[in-house]
Amino acid sequence: MDHPEQTSGLPNCNNYLGDDVRYYDSHELLDVALQHPGDFAPGTSWKYSNINYILAGLLIQKIPTSPSPKRSTDASSNQ
Repeated sequence: MDHPEQTSGLPNCNNYLGDDVRYYDSHELLDVALQHPGDFAPGTSWKYSNINYILAGLLIQKIPTSPSPKRSTDASSNQ
């Protein structure tokens, strides 16, 4: 998997957390970032932002998973 291109323009949530050192849920961090204007229009520039990775992680969590197909161990399946 390639790294996010960092061209979303979304602001880096770390810039807005202040001195509140604690665990933040991914949704909290996304909410913090989205309270602020983007740094630029998507695709027009490049700037590192943690929120790109957080957003990618949230999207990956939405991918449905299914169990792996079971391999038959029945002797008759070998014929």
